[in-house]
Amino acid sequence: MPLTLGARRHEVRSDTFYVATGARTSRYDTRATTPAAAILFKATENVSLYANYIEGLSKGQTAPVTAANAGELFAPYKTKQKEAGIKVDFGDFTHTLSVFRDHAAEQLHQSRHQRVFASAANSATGAWNGASSANRCAACA
Repeated sequence: MPLTLGARRHEVRSDTFYVATGARTSRYDTRATTPAAAILFKATENVSLYANYIEGLSKGQTAPVTAANAGELFAPYKTKQKEAGIKVDFGDFTHTLSVFRDHAAEQLHQSRHQRVFASAANSATGAWNGASSANRCAACA
Protein backbone atom coordinates (compact mmCIF):
# COMPACT_ATOMS: atom_id res chain seq x y z
CA MET A 1 0.00 0.00 0.00
CA PRO A 2 1.98 3.02 -1.26
CA LEU A 3 1.94 6.12 0.94
CA THR A 4 3.29 9.41 -0.40
CA LEU A 5 4.12 12.31 1.90
CA GLY A 6 5.34 15.66 0.73
CA ALA A 7 5.45 19.39 1.17
CA ARG A 8 4.87 22.27 -1.21
CA ARG A 9 6.52 25.65 -0.94
CA HIS A 10 4.20 28.53 -1.90
CA GLU A 11 5.08 32.14 -2.52
CA VAL A 12 2.44 34.83 -3.03
CA ARG A 13 3.44 38.37 -3.95
CA SER A 14 0.96 41.09 -4.74
CA ASP A 15 0.95 44.86 -5.15
CA THR A 16 -2.03 47.19 -5.30
CA PHE A 17 -1.80 50.55 -7.05
CA TYR A 18 -3.89 53.71 -6.97
CA VAL A 19 -5.22 54.05 -10.51
CA ALA A 20 -5.11 57.86 -10.70
CA THR A 21 -1.44 58.27 -9.72
CA GLY A 22 0.06 54.82 -10.18
CA ALA A 23 1.35 54.92 -6.60
CA ARG A 24 1.55 51.59 -4.79
CA THR A 25 -0.99 51.50 -1.97
CA SER A 26 -0.26 48.08 -0.50
CA ARG A 27 1.98 45.07 -0.90
CA TYR A 28 2.46 41.64 0.54
CA ASP A 29 5.04 38.97 0.01
CA THR A 30 4.11 35.78 1.83
CA ARG A 31 5.60 32.30 1.84
CA ALA A 32 4.31 29.07 3.34
CA THR A 33 5.16 25.39 3.26
CA THR A 34 2.09 23.17 3.22
CA PRO A 35 1.67 19.39 3.60
CA ALA A 36 0.49 16.84 1.06
CA ALA A 37 -0.29 13.15 1.54
CA ALA A 38 -1.68 10.37 -0.64
CA ILE A 39 -2.39 6.68 -0.15
CA LEU A 40 -3.29 3.99 -2.67
CA PHE A 41 -4.80 0.58 -1.96
CA LYS A 42 -4.99 -1.94 -4.78
CA ALA A 43 -8.09 -3.98 -3.83
CA THR A 44 -7.81 -6.23 -6.90
CA GLU A 45 -5.82 -6.19 -10.11
CA ASN A 46 -8.44 -3.89 -11.66
CA VAL A 47 -9.74 -1.91 -8.67
CA SER A 48 -7.85 0.77 -6.74
CA LEU A 49 -8.98 2.87 -3.79
CA TYR A 50 -7.19 6.14 -3.09
CA ALA A 51 -7.25 9.16 -0.81
CA ASN A 52 -5.25 12.34 -0.65
CA TYR A 53 -4.95 15.56 1.34
CA ILE A 54 -3.30 18.80 0.31
CA GLU A 55 -3.08 22.34 1.58
CA GLY A 56 -2.38 25.43 -0.49
CA LEU A 57 -1.91 29.18 -0.23
CA SER A 58 -4.24 31.52 -2.13
CA LYS A 59 -4.00 35.22 -2.89
CA GLY A 60 -5.98 37.40 -0.49
CA GLN A 61 -9.03 39.31 -1.57
CA THR A 62 -9.30 43.05 -2.13
CA ALA A 63 -11.82 45.09 -0.12
CA PRO A 64 -14.69 46.25 -2.37
CA VAL A 65 -14.96 49.90 -3.45
CA THR A 66 -18.02 50.36 -1.20
CA ALA A 67 -16.03 49.47 1.95
CA ALA A 68 -14.38 51.97 4.26
CA ASN A 69 -11.06 50.27 3.50
CA ALA A 70 -11.72 50.09 -0.28
CA GLY A 71 -8.84 48.62 -2.22
CA GLU A 72 -7.13 47.18 0.85
CA LEU A 73 -5.40 43.94 -0.01
CA PHE A 74 -5.95 41.17 2.53
CA ALA A 75 -3.23 38.68 3.35
CA PRO A 76 -3.10 35.27 1.64
CA TYR A 77 -5.05 32.43 3.22
CA LYS A 78 -4.59 28.67 3.41
CA THR A 79 -6.87 26.24 1.61
CA LYS A 80 -7.38 22.53 2.29
CA GLN A 81 -8.62 19.76 0.02
CA LYS A 82 -9.47 16.13 0.77
CA GLU A 83 -10.26 13.57 -1.92
CA ALA A 84 -11.20 9.90 -1.87
CA GLY A 85 -12.07 7.70 -4.78
CA ILE A 86 -12.20 4.42 -6.57
CA LYS A 87 -10.79 3.58 -9.99
CA VAL A 88 -11.79 0.51 -11.99
CA ASP A 89 -9.43 -0.15 -14.88
CA PHE A 90 -9.98 -2.93 -17.41
CA GLY A 91 -7.24 -1.74 -19.77
CA ASP A 92 -9.33 -0.31 -22.59
CA PHE A 93 -12.16 0.82 -20.31
CA THR A 94 -11.80 2.88 -17.13
CA HIS A 95 -14.30 4.19 -14.55
CA THR A 96 -13.45 6.69 -11.81
CA LEU A 97 -15.63 7.94 -8.96
CA SER A 98 -14.23 10.47 -6.50
CA VAL A 99 -15.46 12.73 -3.73
CA PHE A 100 -13.77 16.07 -2.94
CA ARG A 101 -14.07 18.41 0.01
CA ASP A 102 -12.52 21.89 -0.13
CA HIS A 103 -12.19 24.35 2.74
CA ALA A 104 -11.04 27.94 2.44
CA ALA A 105 -10.80 30.27 5.44
CA GLU A 106 -10.92 33.54 3.52
CA GLN A 107 -10.97 36.93 5.18
CA LEU A 108 -14.52 37.80 4.15
CA HIS A 109 -16.10 34.37 4.69
CA GLN A 110 -15.39 30.69 5.16
CA SER A 111 -16.47 28.22 2.54
CA ARG A 112 -16.68 24.47 2.31
CA HIS A 113 -17.45 22.79 -0.98
CA GLN A 114 -18.18 19.14 -1.58
CA ARG A 115 -18.05 17.65 -5.06
CA VAL A 116 -18.63 14.23 -6.55
CA PHE A 117 -16.96 13.47 -9.86
CA ALA A 118 -17.52 10.46 -12.09
CA SER A 119 -15.86 9.66 -15.40
CA ALA A 120 -15.59 6.88 -17.93
CA ALA A 121 -13.19 6.43 -20.82
CA ASN A 122 -12.65 3.90 -23.58
CA SER A 123 -9.08 3.95 -24.86
CA ALA A 124 -9.65 1.18 -27.41
CA THR A 125 -11.74 3.49 -29.58
CA GLY A 126 -9.99 6.67 -28.45
CA ALA A 127 -13.40 8.01 -27.45
CA TRP A 128 -13.99 9.82 -24.22
CA ASN A 129 -17.33 8.63 -22.97
CA GLY A 130 -18.06 11.49 -20.61
CA ALA A 131 -17.85 12.80 -17.11
CA SER A 132 -20.25 14.37 -14.68
CA SER A 133 -19.96 16.17 -11.39
CA ALA A 134 -22.10 17.68 -8.66
CA ASN A 135 -21.09 20.56 -6.42
CA ARG A 136 -22.55 21.55 -3.06
CA CYS A 137 -21.53 24.47 -0.91
CA ALA A 138 -21.84 23.58 2.76
CA ALA A 139 -21.84 26.29 5.41
CA CYS A 140 -20.94 29.14 3.09
CA ALA A 141 -21.26 32.18 5.27
